[in-house]
Amino acid sequence: MNGWKEEIESSLIQPRLQIMPKGTKNTTDFALVIDAMDILHSDRCGGICIISSDGDFSLLAARIQEFGLPVFGFGESKTPMHYRKICTEFYVLPITPPKDVNENPSEKENISESEFPINSMIGDISQVVSEVGGKSKKIALTELGKLLRQKIPDFASNRMGHASLGKLLAKHIGLFECFDKNGDPTSIGVHFVKLK
Repeated sequence: MNGWKEEIESSLIQPRLQIMPKGTKNTTDFALVIDAMDILHSDRCGGICIISSDGDFSLLAARIQEFGLPVFGFGESKTPMHYRKICTEFYVLPITPPKDVNENPSEKENISESEFPINSMIGDISQVVSEVGGKSKKIALTELGKLLRQKIPDFASNRMGHASLGKLLAKHIGLFECFDKNGDPTSIGVHFVKLK
């Protein structure tokens, strides 16, 4: 655990030692589950983060959501798909920080088209808006983001060169109508999206 020493000191993390009795395994996992359930029943939080690539936590994530709390999962690309989909939102680590709006476009990170084909993404976005939006084909941006992450667990606007989903949609404004809560057209303070 020496590699954690610097992080513990700089982040004020309180370490907990779990000693595994001989012949046992998953002691730490069980301790984490017990702690999560204690917190869940204490009514002291509005959501729980699980930082692990272990698909065994899928049952815990499902149970927490049965209580009406969101589960935010963080893990490596090896994380099983069934666990990613169970989480309210799942983020693949490392998470690329949003680019500075004043940054030189030529310095932007090149996003792999094979990893995140933009045309396919726009198709998925259109499908979600059509399915959920009903006849109006209108959906709140926050709900759209949640549904997209469930449908495409690796989805992240910043991995496609945009700081937010709203800015990604604004780039493809010809396909979508973006407007605020008052119904005024906008490409910045996007609150709702409608498929044209």
